[in-house]
Amino acid sequence: DQWRHYEKKTEEVASKPIEQTKQEGKAHLEKGKSQTAPAAKATAANTNKDVTEIIAEAQEKVFTIYTDYSQGSGFLINKQGDVLTNAHVVEGSIDVIVRDKNGEEYQGKVIGYSNEIDVAVIRVPALKNKNPLLLETKRKARVGEEVITLGSPMGLENTATFGYISGVDRNFVIEPHIYEGIYQISAPIAPGSSGGPLLERKTGKVLAINSARHATEANIGFSIPIFNIVPKEVSRFKRVKGIA
Repeated sequence: DQWRHYEKKTEEVASKPIEQTKQEGKAHLEKGKSQTAPAAKATAANTNKDVTEIIAEAQEKVFTIYTDYSQGSGFLINKQGDVLTNAHVVEGSIDVIVRDKNGEEYQGKVIGYSNEIDVAVIRVPALKNKNPLLLETKRKARVGEEVITLGSPMGLENTATFGYISGVDRNFVIEPHIYEGIYQISAPIAPGSSGGPLLERKTGKVLAINSARHATEANIGFSIPIFNIVPKEVSRFKRVKGIA
């Protein structure tokens, strides 16, 4: 077994070619249209930003998420106070605790999730009108791009690691979720980082949501591209009854 969610409670692993899963009739995923928009040029100001400045600014919008069953990461995506994370981080929970880089804790509720892709949204009223992270929703990342991961691996908050996009269009299954068109990254990741953002080094924009890792190789991780899930997939998320 090769693929593993890097979230504490998930010990079991699943490795099944996506073609096999589809043939067995277990996968019913609507494929999005391929993105062909050219890469946007970073502004001179962003290009010249020091990496420490990019990380410091982003960490204000990255959170550690605690449920009764697990711990993961997430990040602010809009001014409504919505935090994006992995569905497997909040699996089985509605009420969660969201902690910022300074240790302040907020109440959050899971308001939507996907049964197909491994993504969920947490509404945190205390974060309303706060500035979110900038999201790269128009283009696909390229192999060789330098990236930064942010999150709370093993509960170690405010952790940053560095690497590159080392592959694109990876496909695999970790039941019950299907991963298609995933980025492979070389930045080290560990349990507890699930749901954290993958940032473009030059601009600080979120390229993807860190979601899984290789079971034995620390430098083989996998991230779900933001341009595949925001806003088109978020709008189709199942809403938690009685909340949103």
